[in-house]
Amino acid sequence: MGRNYDIYNCHIHTFQKEDVPVGFLPFGLVKVISTKVGFGTLRAPVTNALSRIEEENTKNAG
Repeated sequence: MGRNYDIYNCHIHTFQKEDVPVGFLPFGLVKVISTKVGFGTLRAPVTNALSRIEEENTKNAG
């Protein structure tokens, strides 16, 4: 006991677009990101936005 460490929940859910409920994402994004071109186009901006949100949450938490 007495250890001080962080635990990160890192996991993935694998499924097909047919398994995603209708309306789960707006603007037909499920259909778009289920293609290589759509996923490739949206991957960088979404990753960037999520990083900014995480940075802001970390800054506000401390």
